Amino acid sequence: MNLPLDELRALSRLAGLQLDDQQLLGYQADLQGILALAARLAELPLAGVEPCPYPRPLTLTLQPDRPGPGLPREVVLRLAPAVAGERVRVPRVVDGEG
Repeated sequence: MNLPLDELRALSRLAGLQLDDQQLLGYQADLQGILALAARLAELPLAGVEPCPYPRPLTLTLQPDRPGPGLPREVVLRLAPAVAGERVRVPRVVDGEG
C-alpha cells in the first residue's frame, strides 16, 4: 500500500509529532510494511471463525476482600500532588450548580 509523504506529514502534525523529512521517510517505509501485512491478514478466510481475545483460556483467581491498615495521613499528604490543609486537593469535575 502506498502512503504518500504528504499524508504522513499531515498525520504526524495531527499526532503532535515534529518529524523531519529523514524521520518521515523511515516511518513511511515502516508504515507501508505494516499496512501491507494488515492487507494480507484481511484476505484470510475467517468466515465462521470465532473471535479469540486471548491465545489461551484465562483462569481468574478471586481472593476475598480483607480490610487492612491504611496509610498514615502524613504519608498520603506527602505523596499527594496537591494538598489543601489536611486534605488531598483534587480538580473540580462537577460544578456546584444544579
